[in-house]
Amino acid sequence: MMAFMFVALFSKDQLRPVIKDDVVPAIAPCFNEAGSGVANLQLTFDGTPKRLTVALKGVEGTALPEDVRACVRETLATLVLPPIGDGGTADIVYPFTYAVDPPDNHDLKDYLKAVRADASKHWSDALVAADAGLKLTSLDGRHRRVLIRIAGVAACHLGAATTAARYEALASTDNAATIRAACARGPAL
Repeated sequence: MMAFMFVALFSKDQLRPVIKDDVVPAIAPCFNEAGSGVANLQLTFDGTPKRLTVALKGVEGTALPEDVRACVRETLATLVLPPIGDGGTADIVYPFTYAVDPPDNHDLKDYLKAVRADASKHWSDALVAADAGLKLTSLDGRHRRVLIRIAGVAACHLGAATTAARYEALASTDNAATIRAACARGPAL
């Protein structure tokens, strides 16, 4: 007789506290000499009832120096993380903003353009402005989450499925659902 083992998938909501409380503080020193930017970290989480591990699979959208990547890889390999429930697994993309100065929302120009274009259904303008805003390191997580949602929804309405999928991967659980719903409706005519 063959036994089957089902592996649960962690949700982004389950992983968010671990990322914010454990992963980000641990890897932040790796970026001290990296200048400023946004690195979309491809992370793999693997958990049992006794432990949770995380590994760096790759980095999207930025040319991080190899010494920074190596530091992140090595740091994550040594992390001892609290288990989540009975365990599980997840591959996620986490947008990590690094800069000398912390986010202070001083430059909201692209954010406001994206919000206005989204509200008026000017999808091309919304996508361009959201993408520009997401390159800034001065915006905090709340503003970044709105821009990710706007970019994903706009990409759906423009019929840019690959772009929409990239933003869905970056989105919070609720915003990912909004992006999927917009894509299910199809491109705007």
